[in-house]
Amino acid sequence: MNKTAKTNPLERNLKIHIDLEKYKRFDSVARRGLGFRIYERMDELGMTLEDLRVIMGHTSNSQPYRIINGECGFHIEKLYLLAQALDISCDYLLFGYERGGRI
Repeated sequence: MNKTAKTNPLERNLKIHIDLEKYKRFDSVARRGLGFRIYERMDELGMTLEDLRVIMGHTSNSQPYRIINGECGFHIEKLYLLAQALDISCDYLLFGYERGGRI
C-alpha cells in the first residue's frame, strides 16, 4: 500500500494557463455592460452623475463617470450601495439578469 502524503493541488505541478489578454477583453466587456446598466437605470430614475457620486462616496464626478464608461471597477460594498439606491438587484447590475432569468 502506497502511503503518499496529501498535497495541495497547487503543489502537484499542475499547469494552469490563464490567457491574460482574453481575461482583459472579458473584463472590459463586463465593465462596459455594468456601466450601461447603471446608466440606463439612472436615466429611468432621473439621477445625475452628482447623485451617483454622493451614493458612492466619491469626492468628484470623474470616478462615477469612469465607472459608467466601463473604464474602471469598484468595490463590492459600493455595488451593494448602488443596487440599493437604484432599487435593482446586484445580479442584474453584474450580469444583466436575475437568477431564474427574471429582471
